Amino acid sequence: MPQKKRNAATIIPPTFEPLEGRTLLSAATATAVVESSAASVYSQPVLITATVTPKAAGTLAGTVTFKSNGSPIITLPLNAAHQASVSAKSLAVGIDKITAIYNGSSTFTASTSTAVTHTVTAGTTKTTLAALTLAPVLGQFVTLTATVAPLSPSVWVPAGTVQFLDGAAVIGTATLNSAGQATFTESQLFLGTHSISAAYVATSQYKASKSAVQSLVIKKPVMTTLAGGLQIATVHVGTGLGAVAGQYLKMNYTGYLTNGTKFDSSLNPGRTPFDFKLGAGQVIKGWDQGLVGIKVGEQRVLIIPPALGYGATGQGSIPPNATLYFIVQLLAFNTSKLIVGGGANFAVPVTNNESPLTTNGTNFGTIKVGASGAVTKFAIGNGGSAPLMFTAHPWVQLSGLNAADFVLTPAVVDPSGNFATFTLTFKPKAKGQRVAKITIPSNDPLNPNFSFQIIGVGA
Repeated sequence: MPQKKRNAATIIPPTFEPLEGRTLLSAATATAVVESSAASVYSQPVLITATVTPKAAGTLAGTVTFKSNGSPIITLPLNAAHQASVSAKSLAVGIDKITAIYNGSSTFTASTSTAVTHTVTAGTTKTTLAALTLAPVLGQFVTLTATVAPLSPSVWVPAGTVQFLDGAAVIGTATLNSAGQATFTESQLFLGTHSISAAYVATSQYKASKSAVQSLVIKKPVMTTLAGGLQIATVHVGTGLGAVAGQYLKMNYTGYLTNGTKFDSSLNPGRTPFDFKLGAGQVIKGWDQGLVGIKVGEQRVLIIPPALGYGATGQGSIPPNATLYFIVQLLAFNTSKLIVGGGANFAVPVTNNESPLTTNGTNFGTIKVGASGAVTKFAIGNGGSAPLMFTAHPWVQLSGLNAADFVLTPAVVDPSGNFATFTLTFKPKAKGQRVAKITIPSNDPLNPNFSFQIIGVGA
């Protein structure tokens, strides 16, 4: 039987939209983290491993960031086994919550592990004091060196401070360098045997430790005895010129009684170096006499008899008729220095005991008798670091065989306050060479009576 004719169906071909610009769904991942141990000491290496598991087929790549308490430790790439590992030494002392974060890729989503807990305690240390091989004399500088090392399994060099001790007394503190060493220079220990050690001060990362005790014997230096029984020894040389009376000295010092009792020191906590004027009676006689000639950086030992110290009355903790030991060091001295200038703008120096010169105005040349005279103006300044004080009145004095041929206008302080000026006028009363002298007394310790000649010729 013939079949019924069917209508032809309309075939609609499929259409495809381009993928460009569309976001594809990424496959999920799961990240897990494990540690080699649940506890360690500070700076002990701890192996932390992260494993990222993909939830779909594909090539898993990318990086993992390790964090401790939310702070990044390091970011590392995954290996072929989908793992990353770090040997962490920087975990902080305390409880550390460690996580690993897979940072995702174009085909896999990011994921964060569950935190694992790790406990870090302070590391232990060993402190060693370098061998004391010197046999120092009183006041001699001795350098003490301590080394602080971490004990295994800690690996990082400790930071912090070391205390140096004489018995139980702290004599100095120093900061450890990057190699774990600290040095301290000591020169104030008294005569006798001292028990020296070094102690590392505990920090949040490392526990305290103390070195073995070593004996240090301080002996008396060879002394020079001066008039009045004062004894002096230089145990460390200085540089430059020696101090003279009238200069302002800045000193560090430590004073002892003969039984070793320390009665005073400028090096005590909260103290500062001592300033005084040498030779002015501001200190005991033993100092005024025993510090003459001392140079900057020089360290001396003074043994001062009672007559040059505090005598039969004593003072404070110093008993009557006490012999005193002092270790003294000159840090600096301030001194006044009188300078004189003449000529144009006072630019040409006039030196002490200088012969007359035309350039600085001390040689007035030839002037007719009875004429109005030649005038020179001079400036007085201070080239030192201590106040300059004039010690006579008037400040500038005119004298000499022919002083009447010169007219001195008294010195006055310039409005700037930085210098003083005075004027000399040559008015010859007779023919021939006329000579006089200018003297400026001051507290300049090297030239307390600064003077120079002035000369002119009457025609």
